[in-house]
Amino acid sequence: MQIKNILKQIGLMLIVVLVATTIDYVVHSLSESFYVSFDYFTNKVFFATIWGIVGVFVFRNYIKNPTKLAIATSAFIAVVLQTKYFLQGYPLFFVFLFMFLHFLMFLVPSIPIFRKYSSLFIK
Repeated sequence: MQIKNILKQIGLMLIVVLVATTIDYVVHSLSESFYVSFDYFTNKVFFATIWGIVGVFVFRNYIKNPTKLAIATSAFIAVVLQTKYFLQGYPLFFVFLFMFLHFLMFLVPSIPIFRKYSSLFIK
């Protein structure tokens, strides 16, 4: 039963990341100055899903409200992603702008998903 719940959590986190990445793709397409290669998005899906699961497992021990857990997890993913992009040499303006934008992009799908499936996410 435990493995089944973990797989469901991974699947739901993947949905959150795919929705956020779709929004991110649209935002990056709005301006030539926001251009990134397609590898950025494929790596983001893998990287964000893993760190999203890590965030859920860490924060659910301290946060018992699904909305607050969604906020904490979204912020965690955004900070970790942008730290990675900073270390890869992206400009600071890009890093800080997209830290805020990624937080919002992850928040949009995570709040309804964490609320609907709170029994899976809240310990």
